[in-house]
Amino acid sequence: MRTGVLAAVFAAGVWCGVRMPADRGARPPAGPVRGEDPAVVGVAFGRECERRLVEAIDAAEREIRVAIYSFTRRNISGALARAADRGVSVIVRYDADSSDDRSEMPDVIAFLRRRHVRCEAVQMDGPRAKMHHKFTVVDRRIVLTGSYNYTTSATEANRENLVRIESYRVAGDYLAEFERLR
Repeated sequence: MRTGVLAAVFAAGVWCGVRMPADRGARPPAGPVRGEDPAVVGVAFGRECERRLVEAIDAAEREIRVAIYSFTRRNISGALARAADRGVSVIVRYDADSSDDRSEMPDVIAFLRRRHVRCEAVQMDGPRAKMHHKFTVVDRRIVLTGSYNYTTSATEANRENLVRIESYRVAGDYLAEFERLR
C-alpha cells in the first residue's frame, strides 16, 4: 500500500478532494510531474460512508472488486446487484467465519449470488485469523477503504470512516492484494 497517501489524509484530518501524488508525503508538488499518477483523495464519516460507497458502485462501468469482513447492508448489496445487471463484473470476497447463521450476511450473500455476483468466502489459516479487509476497487481506478464495514451498526451507530482514493497505481496495489485472497 502507498502509505504517503493515507498518511497525508490522516495528518490533515478531513482532506476532501485534494490532488496529490500517490508516492509522496503530505506536500503535493506545485504542478503535475510527468509520469506520476496523481491521486484524488476524499473522506466520509458516519452515515455518509454508505452514500459515497453506493454512489461509486452506481458509477462503475467495467469492474468492481470487494474485500469485506462483514456485509449486511441491503443498500450496498442492491447497488452491487444493479452493477451486475448493467454488465459490470462484480466479485465479493469475504471472511468465511464472519458469515454465520446468527447474522444477516448469509442472506445478503445469497441475494448477490442470485443476481449473478460472484461471492467467494476466504478461509484464513489458524483458528483466530480473520480476513479483516474493508475495501472496494471500482474500474481499476477508485479505491474505497477505511474502518467502515458494510453493516447496519457501522452505518447507523458506529464512528466509521471511508477514504476514497482515485489513483490507478493505488488501485493496482489493492487489486494485487485482492488476488492474494484465495
